[in-house]
Amino acid sequence: MLKDDLYPSRLEFALSKLKTIMQSDSNLRVGLLLFANNAYVAHPLSEDKSSVLFISKNIDYSKVMQNRTNLFAALEGATLMLKDYKRKNLLILSDIGSLEGFNDESKYIKDYNLSVNIISTSATSTYSSDDINVVLKKLSRSRGKRQ
Repeated sequence: MLKDDLYPSRLEFALSKLKTIMQSDSNLRVGLLLFANNAYVAHPLSEDKSSVLFISKNIDYSKVMQNRTNLFAALEGATLMLKDYKRKNLLILSDIGSLEGFNDESKYIKDYNLSVNIISTSATSTYSSDDINVVLKKLSRSRGKRQ
């Protein structure tokens, strides 16, 4: 995420997409979970999107990001964050690209009934703004409700 193959960087690209998504729907509950080798809750689920944006802009990501991506840690952290919700919608902003080759993670997603969407920040990604709109529509149709 710290690479600069996207302008100005993969991280800045992801943060701009996060802002776009949060501004698109006033009823979203958003949490911020950072992950590399481990997962860290940077902000719990909240309707206070300005707070999430503030936190996301003021984290020293160089202290969190590593050269390893442990998607499993992110899924486990998200499952804990979403434990009180029937629908568990998870949007991953990452440079992993897709879930291909993540067999254990794919099984975990099915076992825990997670709805996972990925917006890739890799310069080699084939995602477009149309893909982001599809993700937003899916998220708005399946908004999580507390049990």
